Amino acid sequence: MNFLEKLDYMMDKMSINKSKLSAMSGVPYTTIDGFYKKGYANTKMSTIRKIAAALDVSLDYLIDDNITDEYFRFTISDTDPQIDELVRNAEQLNAQGKQKLVDYSDDLVASGKYQKAPLHTGEDGSGA
Repeated sequence: MNFLEKLDYMMDKMSINKSKLSAMSGVPYTTIDGFYKKGYANTKMSTIRKIAAALDVSLDYLIDDNITDEYFRFTISDTDPQIDELVRNAEQLNAQGKQKLVDYSDDLVASGKYQKAPLHTGEDGSGA
C-alpha cells in the first residue's frame, strides 16, 4: 500500500474525513487535499510526522510501502527491550512529563550508582 492508500484506510477506520484529519493533525486541509490532486512526493517530513501522530501510526508505516501493519513500531534496541519500553512510555508523556523523565535519568547517571561499568580501553582509548 502506498501513502494515499494508507491515509484512506486509516481515515476510513477512524471514521474521519480530510477535514477532520486536518483539524486533528494541524496540517492545512489544502495540503492534505493536495496529496490527492498533485501527489505527495515532495511532502515535508514534519507534515507526515504530524499526520502519523494524529492517526496514531508510526512514520515508518506511512512512508514505507512495504510496511502494511498499521501497528508496526520501529524498535530502538534489538538487544535491550527495556530501552524500547522506556521509549514507549516516554511517547505517552506530555512535555512536562518528558522533562521530568530527562531530569530523573540525568540524576541517576550523575549519582554514579546506576552506571554500567566502564569499558576497559587501551592506551589509545580505542577499546582494544
